[in-house]
Amino acid sequence: VMPGQYQATLRIDGKDVASNTFSVVGDPDITIAEADRRAAFDAAMDLHKLQKKFSDASESVTALNERLRAMQGSLKDNKDAPEALKKKIEEFAKKFQPVGAQFGIAMADPFVTGDFSVFTRALRFRISGLKGGIMSSTSRPTETQMRQLPEVKAALDKAIQEANALISEFPALQKEMADAGIYPAAVKPIK
Repeated sequence: VMPGQYQATLRIDGKDVASNTFSVVGDPDITIAEADRRAAFDAAMDLHKLQKKFSDASESVTALNERLRAMQGSLKDNKDAPEALKKKIEEFAKKFQPVGAQFGIAMADPFVTGDFSVFTRALRFRISGLKGGIMSSTSRPTETQMRQLPEVKAALDKAIQEANALISEFPALQKEMADAGIYPAAVKPIK
């Protein structure tokens, strides 16, 4: 929290039972202008919200990926699956790939490939890297960091729009699979 006066209230069963006022002071070993401290705090709070939004979106994108993989497996296991349906699922998978990559799905291991640029493209790393840089400093966020904040917000919003477009398209594919009598394979019992 920012330095200032605060009040804490203990509430039990909806009733306030105790209250106390206290002060939060800035670290006396750090010299920073109040406006700079506020800018760093506001940027960190924005990034906290972005991380939550990313996390929520990532859950949906991951679920979509799991269902898509199950459908692909079902088609692979079913020799009588219509070619047109197989093509639709593969086209959907091609559209999903760049969206999924934004959320870290099917991201190649950079320690294996040597391609560390994946970190600059995946939203999780962009958001957490920016947040780490801002929160680890005891100064105002840099001009570059302040420029990156709206850029990463816009990138996340765009990725969410693209994911939502695919999510809304997916039920029709599921119905077409069901109409063709193709379902994911049953889970085999453990021996």
